[in-house]
Order: sequence, then structure tokens, then C-alpha cells
Amino acid sequence: MGPHSIPGGWPPAFDLRSLSLRVEWGRPDHQHLDALPVQHARYRPPRHPKFGVWHDAYYAATNQTPPRVYAFDRASMLAGAAAGGFTATVVGLPGFGFQIVPPVDLGGPTAPPAGSPGIFIRHRDDEAHDGAATPASDLLEIFEFTPDFATPANSTFTGPTAIAVADFESELCGLTSFECFPQPGTTQLLDPLREPVMQRPVYRNFGTHQSLIGSFVTDVDGGAANRGGIRWFELRRPAGTTTGGWTLFQEGTVSAADGLSRWMGSLAMDGQGNMALGYSTSGPAAGQFPSIRYTGRQVGDTAGTMPQVETEIIAGTASQTISERWGDYSGMTVDPVDDCTFWYTTEYVPDGTGGFPLTRIASFSFDSCGGCSADLVLANQTLSGAQTLEATSTATLGPSLIVNGTNIVVNAPTVLFLNGVEVQGTFQAGNTTSCP
Repeated sequence: MGPHSIPGGWPPAFDLRSLSLRVEWGRPDHQHLDALPVQHARYRPPRHPKFGVWHDAYYAATNQTPPRVYAFDRASMLAGAAAGGFTATVVGLPGFGFQIVPPVDLGGPTAPPAGSPGIFIRHRDDEAHDGAATPASDLLEIFEFTPDFATPANSTFTGPTAIAVADFESELCGLTSFECFPQPGTTQLLDPLREPVMQRPVYRNFGTHQSLIGSFVTDVDGGAANRGGIRWFELRRPAGTTTGGWTLFQEGTVSAADGLSRWMGSLAMDGQGNMALGYSTSGPAAGQFPSIRYTGRQVGDTAGTMPQVETEIIAGTASQTISERWGDYSGMTVDPVDDCTFWYTTEYVPDGTGGFPLTRIASFSFDSCGGCSADLVLANQTLSGAQTLEATSTATLGPSLIVNGTNIVVNAPTVLFLNGVEVQGTFQAGNTTSCP
């Protein structure tokens, strides 16, 4: 269904008396207001809203039947003027009860190319939703929203565009159950939240290319095993492309042969292209209480892998026994000041609170981000056997040597010069150095 304008600027279920404050990337001196749903005397509000910031609008999605998406007039909102908007519906996926098609959120300081429509994304397990068995692949589906607040009739909502990915399984204790993942010492199971691409799918413009990343839970053992792992993906399209053009660049699944489910993921990417993924874990064995962890990958790691050491943020000491909810509001973001520090927040239930959730906040960064960046001058030195650097190349020194955005393995002793000054020490094969 095409977009419809919202009379008076807002749907009845959105109430400007309830506001959240947020700082836009690169504008620490400027704040904008997002309308959040509140209970209205005459209307039931849409549930579980998700918001995305874009250059031309604020986009939102809600859990409704069928799923609904929104576009709000960002320019008018920033000016404090009356803000119009549009809404459109998406054909739901058969089998799912809870459904939402979240907007992609802008990450990093560089806006998308002018004229780029807002993006919404979901995953589609064709065996579960279509009854079509294609064991080798399933789909990501992309929708595009182009609102015209000056001439509403020109507004469009299009899609889906399907992108094939490796097969995944959305059936976790069926397609609708809120109770699935086990905990030790209790029959209370935890909600797998299989339905959405997790908050928040992120867009970044690197100048040389555009990236779109996200994650969702999948059954890593298949069949009746019902053990969760996190499927993550990175889509790319060429620089300057404004509509469509997305292809799968890499994907992978975070799991281990330890009996644990991993789910409630949130993925982010820093200014160098490193990624961090925060999530919950739980299992049936003694001591496998619900916990919070993170892992990640550096830009030079093998494609499709997250080989960074899995690190515990909260080691659980008890099971959640009064509710199926755990790890809600999982959110990984990147600090807009240094574009390197990851901030992760999620809910957890510590022992002794009677099931009352608390919020945990953690921060970390990769050593390779925020290192020295300068002109690297080498005299006919060969790296990785077949790669010879030009006279001048852009390089970053950290735990590894990154040249022009590519991780380089040094196979021979190489003396490094930054801006004509020799770095103390020699870069040997398998060794590291630091900035002068």
C-alpha cells in the first residue's frame, strides 16, 4: 500500500505530550524530539516503536497488523514548526504474530547521498513464511520510503527488494511462542524474539562505499533443538548510489558448541569499519544463567567471521523465574566524538531483585581505531609477499598495520616512517609497534 498523509501532522496514537530527547550525530549542540506512543483516552497506541534518523525525515515502525511504517517531517520538527507525516503498511509475513519492519538508522558523520530514500529492512525465512524449501538460501527484504512533504502526492513507498543470504531458521519453538530458551534450575523459558531485524540496523557512508549492517536470531542446530545464535550481515553498494544497488558483502553466525543460546543482539560499526555485537546468553546446564556478552571483528579480519574474543559484561548468577523477558532494549552505538568507542546498553535481572530488571552500560573500543594516521613512506618495501606500497600511502598503526583501509601482514622486516620521521623499532613479521 502506498503512503498516506497524516492529518494534523501525527497519527492519533502518537502524542506530543510524551517526548524523548536525543542528540544527533555530529550536532552535540542540537537536540531533536521524537514522539513516542502513550496511552490515549480514545486510542490504543501502536506497540514497540523503532525510530531511525535520516537526512530527509525521521522514520519509525510499529508492531501492528499489518506492520506499519512512518515518515515525519524532520526539517519542520527541527524548526519547531507543525510537522506533517506519512504512513504506509507492509504486507505481513505468514506465521509471525509480532511483526515490525524497522527503519535503518544513520551512523557516522557522513550523510547518505542527496536524494537517498529512507530504508526499512526485514528477514524472510522462505521455509517458514512461504512453504518454499530452498535449503541453500533465505532472504533479506528492503523497502524504500520517499516522502515529499511539500507535494504529498509525490511520496512513494516501494519494495520489497530481495537479497539472498545463507539459509537460516526462524522457527524457535514455533513462530509465535514467547518462551523458548532454557535456563538452569527452572522450567521458565526465555523469549527468543525471532521476528525482527534487531535494533538498530545501521547505515554508514564511507565515501568509497556505503554499508548497511544488522542482525537477528536463528536456530543454529535446526529442527527441534531450538538453540539460538546470531546471524549478522553487511550489505554494500557503490558510493553515490541513491536507490537500490545493495548486495551482500559478508555474513556470519555467532555461536559456539557450548550449549548456550545467543540472542537479543545489537550490532554497530565504527569509523574504520570494525564491528561490535552485544547480546544475551543462556543455557540449560548448571551455571549457564542468563548473561550479557559482546564480541566483534576488525576490518581486516577474515570476511564472515567475528573472531574477537567473546567477553562477558554481566555473568549471571541466577535464572529469571517470573517472566519470559530478558535482555530487552539491547542497543550498541558508537561514540560520535571519537567514532571509535562502542557503547552497549541492555536490561538484565540480577539475583535478588525479584525479577525486576536493571540496565547495564558498557563501553570498549578496538586498539586499531583511533591510532596514528599519517603518510607512510617506504623505500621499495614489500608487504604480504606480493604487495608493494606506493611512495606515499595512508596508514594506521595499531595492533596491526592498516594501509589504505586494508589489513596488511608484514612478512619481512620493514622500517616505517611517519611524515618523514622513523618510527622507533622495526615492524617484523608477526610483531606490532605503536605510534611515535
